[in-house]
Amino acid sequence: MRKQILSVLAVHRAATTTLLNQLLTPSPDTYHLRHCLRDLHSKGLVHSQVRAHHPSF
Repeated sequence: MRKQILSVLAVHRAATTTLLNQLLTPSPDTYHLRHCLRDLHSKGLVHSQVRAHHPSF
């Protein structure tokens, strides 16, 4: 899934966790997606922008 996330972000440049989940998974549960995003973030491959009233991954 990490490669899929990076592929989507290469096209969209910016996407919310919700949008990524809608594009990449059939499930409304974002647990696995958030885990992948945290892993990519720890490797410096994605950036999180905290917005008021919106949870970060």
